[in-house]
Amino acid sequence: FGLDAGDYTLGRLMALSRSFQDFFCGYIPALMRGDTDDDEGDYERRTQLIYSGGDDIFLVGAWDAVISLAQRIRADFTRYACNNPAVTISVGVSVVHPKHPILLAAELAGEAEQQAKDFNRPGLPAKNAVSLFGSAYSWKDEFEWCRKLRNEVYDLIKNHGVPMGLLRKLFHVYWAWK
Repeated sequence: FGLDAGDYTLGRLMALSRSFQDFFCGYIPALMRGDTDDDEGDYERRTQLIYSGGDDIFLVGAWDAVISLAQRIRADFTRYACNNPAVTISVGVSVVHPKHPILLAAELAGEAEQQAKDFNRPGLPAKNAVSLFGSAYSWKDEFEWCRKLRNEVYDLIKNHGVPMGLLRKLFHVYWAWK
């Protein structure tokens, strides 16, 4: 999957472009509808696919569902690309109030995506990252830590009575510190 230096023929470029189109225009909408063999998410009810084509996806939804879906798309795309380390996905997530204008949210997501594309930390693959809450994280190690933290916070709110307002206050403290 992909092209080596010197392999750039028109036919090979078209084949690569077509394979991206198959994934982004075919598989992603099927995943959103729950039409995949191993559907494990409630994506159609909790997210809305706005655009999927070329090598771009734009979707909106509940923050936890969007993050879960981004992780699923990344894992599926990695398998689709035969685990080729040169083929990666950069994801930008913007979390906004539900009444926030979608155009402005899209701009924030675009800035977050650029931050993920600019990711370059020693010892970790460049670009292969997700930007979330103003910071970029490597899919390989750091995002797994973020996912575990999210699960712990969710458990505290849902099962142990910790008020959601505390989470908002923690975010404000973090943003002020940053």
